[in-house]
Amino acid sequence: MKTEHSISQAAIERYVKGQSSLEEIALITRAMQGDEDFCKMITLLEGLHKDGLLEEDGGTIPMASMAAMSQGNLCDVLCEQYILKDYLGGGEADDYIGEALDNCWLKEAGTPLHNMGRLLERHGMTVTRKYECSVGELQEKLEKKYRIIAVVDYGQLWSNEADAVFHAVVILQVMDGIIRIYDPAIDGHSHYTIEDFVKAWNYSRNYLVYASVEGLEYIPHPIDVSDVDLDEELMELTEAIAENAHEVWAEKRRNEGWKYGPQRDDILLEHPDMIPYCELTEGEKYYDRDLALNTIRLVKKLGFNISRRYTAYCNACGEFVSSGMNFCPNCGSTLSENK
Repeated sequence: MKTEHSISQAAIERYVKGQSSLEEIALITRAMQGDEDFCKMITLLEGLHKDGLLEEDGGTIPMASMAAMSQGNLCDVLCEQYILKDYLGGGEADDYIGEALDNCWLKEAGTPLHNMGRLLERHGMTVTRKYECSVGELQEKLEKKYRIIAVVDYGQLWSNEADAVFHAVVILQVMDGIIRIYDPAIDGHSHYTIEDFVKAWNYSRNYLVYASVEGLEYIPHPIDVSDVDLDEELMELTEAIAENAHEVWAEKRRNEGWKYGPQRDDILLEHPDMIPYCELTEGEKYYDRDLALNTIRLVKKLGFNISRRYTAYCNACGEFVSSGMNFCPNCGSTLSENK
C-alpha cells in the first residue's frame, strides 16, 4: 500500500508502532496535516495497534504478491524473455507479453509470484519455485547451468530503503562476495555485494524460480508450515476436509470405472480404499488428515485469515452463529425459534 504522498507501507507501520526515525515522523506528520483522509487512516491504525488488533505477518509467504517493477509492471516477463532469448533464441517482448496476458499469468498490477516461470514452462523448460533459499543454493544452481530469477524489494536493492515493491531479476553470477544480475528496470547488468543483495532478497522470503532446458533433479520442497498454529475450531475442521477429500477422490475414481476390491488392480479397476471414510484404517485416514491440516496451515501462511462469519445470535446460549445455520453449534437449540 502506498499513499499519494509516496510513503511506503513499511514506514507507516513503523510510525504506528512508534519505531519511526525523526525524518519519517516529520514526513508523515506533514502528510497528515495536509490530507484529512490520510490523517484518519493513521489515527485508525494507531487505535488498532493500541488495542492489539493489528496482526503481525512476518511469517507470511508472499505467494500472491506481484512482481511489479519496470514499465508496465513487466519485470518478470522481461526476465523470462531474457532467459529465453539469450539462451534459447526466443522471440520478441511483445510476443511474450501477449502470451502472458492471454494465459492470465500477467495481471495489470504485475505477475503473481506463483505464476513466475510459466513462460519458461510453455517454451520447454523445466521450472521449480522455492522460498527460503540461500546464497549457497544460488551458487549450486548456477554451477548446474540452471537459469535463475530472484525476487527482491526494489527500494531496498536500489536505495537501501524498502518500499514493499517486489522486483524480479535474473541471477547471472555469484563470485568473490559479489552477485551479478540482469535488471529489467534498466535493461542491463548490475552487481551488488552479497550482503546488500540478501537484504533486498529477504523481503520475498528468499524466493527463487529456477529452470533448465535439460530437466531438473526433482527434490520435493513443500513450504514449511510447522510454525503455523491452528485454533481448536480449525483443528476440528481438518477432519471434515479430510473426509471430503476422500469423497472427491472416490467419486473421481468411480466415474472412471473403479470399484472396491481387496487389492489394487489397475486392469480390473479395483481399489481397497473405495469404501466410506469411516471404514478406512487410521493409517489410511492419516494421509487425508495430513493433507487437510497442511493445506489449512499453508492458507494461513500465505496471509489469509480463516474465520467463520457470525451474523446471527442465539438467544438460548448467547453465542453468535452463522445466519445459514438451523441449529446452534454451541447449545443445539433451533435458531429459527430464537430469532
